[in-house]
Amino acid sequence: MTSKAMWMVRAGEGGLLVDDFRAESIVGIGWVKLGDMTALVTRADFTRAVAQAYPNDKAGQKASAAGQTYPLAPPFFVLATQNPIELEGTYPLPEAQLDRFMFKLTVPFPARDTLLQLLDVSLDAEPADTLQAIADAAEVRHITQLCRHVLVGERCRHAAVDLVVATQLARDGAAADARRHIRYGASPRALQALVRAARVRALLAGRPHVDVADLDAVALPVLRHRVLLRLESELDGLDADGTLGSIVDAWRRRL
Repeated sequence: MTSKAMWMVRAGEGGLLVDDFRAESIVGIGWVKLGDMTALVTRADFTRAVAQAYPNDKAGQKASAAGQTYPLAPPFFVLATQNPIELEGTYPLPEAQLDRFMFKLTVPFPARDTLLQLLDVSLDAEPADTLQAIADAAEVRHITQLCRHVLVGERCRHAAVDLVVATQLARDGAAADARRHIRYGASPRALQALVRAARVRALLAGRPHVDVADLDAVALPVLRHRVLLRLESELDGLDADGTLGSIVDAWRRRL
């Protein structure tokens, strides 16, 4: 079995029209304010009806259902899984919609030891029934605010711009592999996601500022779904990760 992909998006970064998804593999997690009721949108209740009521304005800050419009209480974000099998009845998202996802994470098949641990925790019980909360909505909002105060120096700003430009085949500064294999490069939204993710990594490391190593660490999950390869390159067996890996290596050597 090949790897599963997991996509992450934050509401408020251009919004997301989940109604465009026709798959049943969408998972939404967040606090949705519906009148006086706050609900957590999870896989179990993320049906077509909920999808149609999902953020429908450009900023992704409100949703409508049954003719009523409600604000979305932050934090609100979406997780969507993309299974490499059972694709009947689904279709790929347009590239502009993929660009709204902050990360694309690849989830490989579990190792043998992990499978044994899975039996230990899930054979006779549902692990989700005993999970303990590690943060509430207010704490998540506070952490989000802290991330916005992480400093991004000029060197890191220029390095982030250089990395995104390196994927643009028609721009000065484009990498050789970009000119050879890439049909469309990363967007300005990718630059924003790159720096925001680097800020989070810096905060997790206990630093008040972003380092180039933070940009390097988040480059693949931020860029892999935003870069489209030429058909000839795909037929030769190349993928986005391999091409981006070469581009990031060249970018790293220039720093």
